[in-house]
Amino acid sequence: MSLRFDRFCLNYTFLSFSRFLLKLDWEEANNLNEYYNVWHSPIIDGKQEELVVPLTNEVFRLERDLNNIIKTLMSFYDKKEYQILDDFENSVKDQVKFRVKSEMTEDGYIPLVEGVRLLENTKEMLIASFLSVNTKKKNYTGPHPENVNEAISNIKMGQTEEGSFIINIYLPNDYYENGQPSLLEEESDSFTRKALTIMEQASTELITKAETFEEQSNDLSVFDDSYLLGVSSNFCSAISEISSNGKNDVEIEIILNNKIDDKEDIRRIEIKKEIIPIIDTVKEYYKQDLTTENFVLIGHVTKLHQEVDDSEGDITLTCEIDGKLKKVKLELNENFYTIAQEAHRNKSYLRCVGTLKINGRVTTLTDITDVLIISEDEIE
Repeated sequence: MSLRFDRFCLNYTFLSFSRFLLKLDWEEANNLNEYYNVWHSPIIDGKQEELVVPLTNEVFRLERDLNNIIKTLMSFYDKKEYQILDDFENSVKDQVKFRVKSEMTEDGYIPLVEGVRLLENTKEMLIASFLSVNTKKKNYTGPHPENVNEAISNIKMGQTEEGSFIINIYLPNDYYENGQPSLLEEESDSFTRKALTIMEQASTELITKAETFEEQSNDLSVFDDSYLLGVSSNFCSAISEISSNGKNDVEIEIILNNKIDDKEDIRRIEIKKEIIPIIDTVKEYYKQDLTTENFVLIGHVTKLHQEVDDSEGDITLTCEIDGKLKKVKLELNENFYTIAQEAHRNKSYLRCVGTLKINGRVTTLTDITDVLIISEDEIE
């Protein structure tokens, strides 16, 4: 048994393997029992095959069963084991190539510091694309949703290539928001495919609008609606860092892998280093207009203000946002203000939930839904 086959057995799931068979035009015939079902191949040169496929990876002799399946596919398609396993692995992965080009990458090498920056911000660019799938914003702050963290954890990186400096990123193309692949060919695009579409749209939007920006006397309002296509301050920051803040051109090649007998769908985007200063400007422009719903703030009450005869009041909460200490203004109703007074008196932590708004140097929390005194041990 090869290491490739061992890995195939270790990671085997019925859903992903069934999608592979469907892409090869195999048909599911019937369930043999509660542990196996039967698949029939298309007829090729008058020949047809049958596979008995495990419904779970917990069957007693999984390795033997999968070995029989691979041998049948090798015979039917006249391929070697590694080719069948390649076909399977590639059928469920899309690829994104990030290429940076400048004088310092001509020999295919890159300074260590720049390479680390490239890798880290490649991840940040992908995260920004995933965040934009379901909610379009100019800025993303706070913890990432679990489905985004899970999707990122399923992405793999491949070896660089000679010439310029290239890293290859491999994404499972059948990964959906609920973390499960789908058997249905008519299913709408997967979570990962949606994120790659946004990556392409947002990059293209930045390039196009940068030209318009220069033609229209540097009017930043041309970018006002760009966030609807996935542009965010996070996305802009990642591109700028990948280019080493304008030292390198950046080429992004998105390779969508469809049926095995279909050609790859390749989309190429080239971001010239000359427009990186504009992208940096957009990043700062978007940061001036930050609104985040259901944002959790934890800090100390450093100022209380209440007008005579008023039951409501204003407070200032000093807390940390994205690694920086900020003073946030809150208007509280009578009940919430009473809680804030107690937190101030006892120098306790106050946890507030509402809509965070950052406009220039002014930060406020509005539409407040919860105010609670917590101990230091309860801070995540």
